[in-house]
Amino acid sequence: CYDEKPKEGSFTAGCNHWVCTDCIVGYVTSKINSNEVSENEIPCPQCPLQLTEHDVLGVLQQSEQMDELRQKYLDRVLEKKMDADPDYHKCPGENCNYRFVWKPSWQPAFECPACEAAFCLACAGVGDDMPVGPGHPGRTCAEQKVKLAQDAEERRKYEAWK
Repeated sequence: CYDEKPKEGSFTAGCNHWVCTDCIVGYVTSKINSNEVSENEIPCPQCPLQLTEHDVLGVLQQSEQMDELRQKYLDRVLEKKMDADPDYHKCPGENCNYRFVWKPSWQPAFECPACEAAFCLACAGVGDDMPVGPGHPGRTCAEQKVKLAQDAEERRKYEAWK
């Protein structure tokens, strides 16, 4: 806000812009609630300088919703960091938000402990439109692709026969 407020009790970041406590809490709350958390920082409301994680957590201590906002902020920070790391993956299961670490040199079979679905992280399985294929224990990816093609052909023949 642009009201005259004493500096005591106000917030300032490394840029030395002073912002009243009510305004900075409202600003940071708005950024967190609208998911405008770029990487792990939020810009100062008066300049492009990024507030540090320490700044944001300090501001949130002034909020009545401190615990809820802090958790939401930290969840978003972690999510952004994992999105930027190619070794972190989200479970391909529909409506599953489980995250895990996987590298292409590791075993491609993945059973999600959250949704209990099984996937092969190395093959696309059905066509090439799926990012991963269904789990196929006991078969290589090539064998699974042949099996899926055979199944599709059988379904096509059945539909033509009906």
